[in-house]
Amino acid sequence: MAVSDKTSPLRNRTALPPALHGYIEGYYGRLLDWDDRTRLLHRLSSLGLNAYLYAPKEDECHRFEWRRPWDKDWLASFSRFCKEARRHDVCVLGGIAPGLDYDAYDDAAEFGRLLAKAQQLQDSGAQAVVLMFDDIDEPPAGGYGGGAGAGQFGAGGQFGGGGYPGQQGGGYGGPAPGPGYGAPPPSGFGGPPGAPASYGGFPGGNGGAGQMPQGQW
Repeated sequence: MAVSDKTSPLRNRTALPPALHGYIEGYYGRLLDWDDRTRLLHRLSSLGLNAYLYAPKEDECHRFEWRRPWDKDWLASFSRFCKEARRHDVCVLGGIAPGLDYDAYDDAAEFGRLLAKAQQLQDSGAQAVVLMFDDIDEPPAGGYGGGAGAGQFGAGGQFGGGGYPGQQGGGYGGPAPGPGYGAPPPSGFGGPPGAPASYGGFPGGNGGAGQMPQGQW
């Protein structure tokens, strides 16, 4: 059993706060590096926010090749990130998105693979693992697998809208995490700067664009 640190509920990795407020790294396009993520982490802490969900679509091990384990270098970097997060009272949640090709007809084996991936995240410091079924095609008319449990998982989750912290609607209130963040996003943008036009722009709240005007990144 983990020993709780009375000074901060977030430093006991077995406990989550009753409410999570923070940032979702869950878009398409250019991946952030660990320095980018750490800057965002510090900004979250300065704003009194307490959660960082790691779920970028372009991390192949998160989504497109979700069965493939993260390698030791990635795990070491993720572990350092989680330790830094705990120092700043921010909990890290790790996402896995198997919905593109999860084989419900081989459910026992697939679930075992999911558990192995979740264990990697937990062992490296994630305080929770988030199973994600967003941005996938409509299921076939007969559902997946046809078993009693089919259709129990739906898209969505606790976090609404996404967006950089610092302004209602998704505006990022701190320094830019990297190149390409100087211009305002187009309307309806759903991904990061530099993403294809079909994806939109920053992950703005309520399905719209981020609200920070040009030059204030």
